[in-house]
Amino acid sequence: WQSSQLEREFGDILARAGSRADTLLRLSDVTQMLRRQLAGRPTRANFRTGTLTVCTMVPMRSVPHRVVCLLGLDSGAFPRTPTPLGDDVLARTPLVGERDAAGEDRQLFLDAVLSATEHLVITYTGASEHTGRSLPPATPVGELLDQLARTVPTADVRSHVLVQHPLQAFDARSFVPGALVPGSSFSFDTAAYAGARATVRPQVAEPPFLPAALPGDADRIITLDALRDLVRHPVRSFVTGRLDVRLPYEDEPIDDSVPLGLDHLDRWKVKDRVLAAVLAGVPGHDAEADERRRGLLPPGALGDAELERVRPEVRTLFALAAPLRADTARSVDVDVELGDGRRVLGTVAGVHPDHVLRVTASTVQGRQLLEAWVDVLALAAAGHGRPAHLVGRVPSGYRKAPGVVTLAAPAQDDARSVLAELLDLHALGRTTFLPLPVKTSQAYADLARRTRPEIALAKAEREWIGSRDIPGEVADPYHRLVLGPDAPLGDLIGRGFEQHASTLWFPLLDRMEVDA
Repeated sequence: WQSSQLEREFGDILARAGSRADTLLRLSDVTQMLRRQLAGRPTRANFRTGTLTVCTMVPMRSVPHRVVCLLGLDSGAFPRTPTPLGDDVLARTPLVGERDAAGEDRQLFLDAVLSATEHLVITYTGASEHTGRSLPPATPVGELLDQLARTVPTADVRSHVLVQHPLQAFDARSFVPGALVPGSSFSFDTAAYAGARATVRPQVAEPPFLPAALPGDADRIITLDALRDLVRHPVRSFVTGRLDVRLPYEDEPIDDSVPLGLDHLDRWKVKDRVLAAVLAGVPGHDAEADERRRGLLPPGALGDAELERVRPEVRTLFALAAPLRADTARSVDVDVELGDGRRVLGTVAGVHPDHVLRVTASTVQGRQLLEAWVDVLALAAAGHGRPAHLVGRVPSGYRKAPGVVTLAAPAQDDARSVLAELLDLHALGRTTFLPLPVKTSQAYADLARRTRPEIALAKAEREWIGSRDIPGEVADPYHRLVLGPDAPLGDLIGRGFEQHASTLWFPLLDRMEVDA
C-alpha cells in the first residue's frame, strides 16, 4: 500500500466510526507495522492505548475494541490454503487432529468479529480492476452475510451493511453525502476531491494536432536517407523529423520462462537471423548453432523442430538469391542535380553490375518496395540505371511463397521526373503529415489502376481498419497521435489521400513484376 492510500483508508474508517483524528498513530509507524506483518514477522501489539493498533489475526489477540477493521478478505486469499511441500510426508495424507490452516483462519475470523464492540469494518475486492466483473468475498464473509440475512428475514440486510466502494479514489460518488453511506460523505481526501471535480467538468473538444501547416524548409539538398524515411512511414517521418517528437518507448518485460514453442513473430526473427548469417557466408549448421546458444529457442527436440520449420524457406530464399549474387556487390554514391535548385545525395548499397539486390525473410510489400524504388530512381537519375530484384516471400494465389519481385529502372529523364514528384511529396511532408499509410495506400493504388475508385477505396478501408485478429494501420501509435483513435478513412481522403497515393505508387506498380 502507498502511504496516501493508508491515510485515506484508515482516516475514512475512523471518521465514520466517530473517532478523533488525533488518535491515529503517525503514518510512518503504521506503514512500518504493516511491512512487518506483510513480511510474516509477528510484532508486539500494544492494546488499549487509545491509538490505532495494526496486527495480524493470530491467537490471543481477541481483545475487545470499539472498532475492528479486517482488510483484504478476498476470495482465494482467505482462509489460507497452503500447498504442502514436496518433502512433507505428513501433509500428503493428513489425519484428524492435525493442524488445519483454513480451520484456524475461520476461528480467528470469528474471534475478530466477536471482538468488535461498536463497529465492524470488513473490506474485500468486489470487482475486477481489469474487466469490472463482480467478485465474491471470502467464504467466511459470505457465510456471515448469509447468517445476517437469516437473522432478519423481513429486511434487506445486505443493502444496509454492504457499501460498493468505487475503484478510483476520485470517483464523484465518494463525495456526495448519502451516495455510499447514509448521512455523510464516504471520503474526506482533498486531493481526490479535486480530481472528482475535474471529472464532472464539461468536456472540451480536443484541438487538432496541427491547426496550420508549418513553413517549408529552405534546405534544397535532400538525402536518400530522408526519402527512405519518408516512404517508410510518412507520418512518423514528419513527427520525428520535423517536430522532433518521440513517443514514449515501453520496454517489453523479460520472459524468464522456458519457451515450449515460438509464435509467428519469434519464428520470423529466427528465420531472419539465420538467413542473414547464411548470406554473410556462415555455414547453415553454424548459424543454427548460434540460434541455440541465444537461449530463445525451446530446449532439445522442441528447438530442433522450430529450426526444421524455418530451414526449408531459408534454403529456398538462399537458392533464389544465389544466381543474383554471382558478382560482388558494391556501394554507389549518388549525386543528382534536378535543375530547379534541388539536389539529391546519398549512397545505394547492394549494387551489382546488372542489378540491385535485396534479400529478406519478410513478405516483399509496402516498405520494402518503396525503399528499393527510391534506390532505383536515384541510380537511374544519376545515369546508373539498373533494375532491383527483391528476394523474399511474395503473394502467390491465396498464400505467400518465396519468390522474386523485380522493379524495372525507368529511363534517365523519366527517373528524374518521378524523383522530382517524390521530392514534392517530401517538401509537403515537411510542412504537415502526409495521409499515406503504406499498406492502405498500396491497396488503393493497386486497385485504382484497374477498377473503379470506390472499389479501390473499399479495399483501402479494410487495410486501414484491419480485422478482429489483425489490427489495421489505424492502430499505429503515430497515426493515433495525429488523427486520434479510431479515425475513419474519410479523414485521410479529406487530406488528399487518393492523389498522393497515385503519385507515390503508380510509377512503381507500372514497373513491377512478380515471379513466384
